[in-house]
Order: sequence, then structure tokens, then C-alpha cells
Amino acid sequence: MDEMLGDHEGRLSALDDTQRRVVEEFNNLEMRLASVQKNRIRKDSSLKDIQASLANLEANLTSCRHDLKQQVRNKSDALHQCITDSLTGLQSSQLSLDERLTILENKADGIRTAQDKHTMLFSQALAGIHSLSQGFMTLLDHSPGH
Repeated sequence: MDEMLGDHEGRLSALDDTQRRVVEEFNNLEMRLASVQKNRIRKDSSLKDIQASLANLEANLTSCRHDLKQQVRNKSDALHQCITDSLTGLQSSQLSLDERLTILENKADGIRTAQDKHTMLFSQALAGIHSLSQGFMTLLDHSPGH
């Protein structure tokens, strides 16, 4: 019986050792699980930070795209207005030039008319002088001393 009792005690001691090792392993596993959970929480937190950063970047990109489109529209409108103003100025200048050209043409017509009158009067004067000179020659030819 002593032997059996010694054998039982040996087994109990081995069982106690095994139980101790199981408890130690269980504690080690709990610590590793806690460490893994902490890492997972950190990773989840980092992932959430990354997702928030991406959402922020996307919002900034959308805002920049909108601002850029608005700037392009504004520049386009300003360029269109500049071109319209330039064309209006050119049309106004052309009208002014057309008006001046019409005035000059009218003045030229007036000068031609006056020149034609003066030419006609000069021709009449020449004809009158020629007629007078012939009349004078005729008088000289018929004069008694000739």
C-alpha cells in the first residue's frame, strides 16, 4: 500500500506539475491574446486614421477640382469679355473710319464739282478771250488805217 500510496503521490505530484504548466501556458496565452488584441486595436486605429486621411484628401481634391473649374470659368468669362470689348472697339473704330471716309469722299466730290465749275468758267473765259481777240482782230482789219 505504501507503494501504491507513493505511486499515487507521484502521480498527484506529476498532475500538480502538469496543472501548473497548464496554468502557466494559459497565462502566457492570455498575455499573447491581450498583446494581439492591443496590436489589432492599434492597427484598427491606424486604419481608421488612414481612412479619415483618405476621406479628407478626397474632400480636398473635390474642393480643389471645383475651385479650378470655377477659376477656368472665370478666366474664360474674362477672356470672352475682353474679346467682346476689343471687337466692339474695333467695330466702333471701323464705323468712325467709315464715317470719316464718307466725309472725305463728300469733300472730294465737292472739290471735283468746284473744279469742274472752275474748269468750265476757265474754258468760257478762254472762249470769251478768244472771241474778244478775234473781234479785236476783225476791228483792226476793218479799221480805216489798215
